[in-house]
Parts: sequence; C-alpha cells; structure tokens
Amino acid sequence: MVIKFICEYNGKDFHGFQRQKDLRTVQKVLEEALSKYFGEAIKIVASGRTDTGVHARGQVVSFRVTREISGTHQLCNAINAFLPLDVSVRDFEIRHDDFHAQFSAKAKTYIYKCYISKFRSALRDETHMQLYTAPDIDKMKEVAKKFIGTQNFKEYTTDKTDSKDFIRTIYSFDIKQVGDEVHLIIKGSGFMKKMVRILCGVVLGIIKTLPAHGLVLDSVEY
Repeated sequence: MVIKFICEYNGKDFHGFQRQKDLRTVQKVLEEALSKYFGEAIKIVASGRTDTGVHARGQVVSFRVTREISGTHQLCNAINAFLPLDVSVRDFEIRHDDFHAQFSAKAKTYIYKCYISKFRSALRDETHMQLYTAPDIDKMKEVAKKFIGTQNFKEYTTDKTDSKDFIRTIYSFDIKQVGDEVHLIIKGSGFMKKMVRILCGVVLGIIKTLPAHGLVLDSVEY
C-alpha cells in the first residue's frame, strides 16, 4: 500500500531533507515517527531534496507500508504526536501502487521571501531575507522573464550538484510586492542544487547564491 502526505517544516535546525549519517534531517525525523506508529521500518521518498536551512509548506512525501489500513483520517494527529515542533504532516491519502512522490511530480513551486527594512525583524528573520533598500520591481520582472521556458541551467547550479542533465523548464517566475515584502515565486519542472537561490539572486541583482532561510517549497503538482 502506498500512502502520500504533505509535510511542513522550518528548516533552520535541519541539515536538509535527505537522510545523512549522524545529522538531523527531515527524512530521519519523519521515518522515525512513521516507523514508531506503524511498528515496522518505514522508508520515505519526497518530491525532492531541500538544502540545509530551506523550509517547506507543501513538501510531498510517499511511502509503502505492508499493513493494510482502512482510512487515513486518524493518521495526521497520530503521526504529529511523534514529531518535534519544527515539522508537521497533513493530508494523508492512499494512492495507487505506482505513485512516487518524486518521479510522479509534474511541477514544483518555490517562494523566496524578502522584507524591506533598515532594521532587523525578530519575527521574520528566520524565514525572510532582509533588504535594506527597496528593489526595482519592474527591472526584476524583466530579468525573471529571461529564465522562463526550457533551457540549459548548468551555470545556475553548484559544481557539487549530482545532476547529469541540466535541462529544466521554468513555467513561471513572478515577482510580487506585498506591503514591505518582496516575494519571488518560481514554478518549474524541477530544480538542481541551489538553483532557485541562484536564480533569485540574479533577479534581485545580487548575483550570488541567496541564503537558505528565505526559501520555502510551497507546493508540488501531480
């Protein structure tokens, strides 16, 4: 039986999503909680990895379980009871046997969040990047347009990537100003290591990999 669910987490104290030896990762925490509940070793797959410090609101995860269950309504509260406060799960579903959180994904949307202020914000400093002056939104939109479409994005990833194919499709790249915040919203077929943060840095005119804490995986489409 294949079960799918949505996972939300604050990436501040995680070394990314993927399990790593002797490090606290989202995958490790989730697998431990699920294994306790189901009474068997559970291995999960996610729609994709997120780097150290990156957050998620709509990470999609799937796993197989040998035990038959009649419904998923009780799973959310039950699993959350085993989880720490910086990660939670919701929207459990039983899916067909060939569903795979990573390989079945059609598109992912990330949001990079900034706030404009000369002073540090205690409430937003863990989830937004601080901009000391307001950026030129119209100019940002023009730069973002250049990335839309199917292209070779090799120069927009790190040399530590394990990707062999650098062709990706960007469906949309929107810039929105909401009060004193600027949100860079990018939707694509998939993204390589640090690719979103590098692209957002180019659009902001900073030309460097932006810090991880401003980035959130917002949703995944199937």
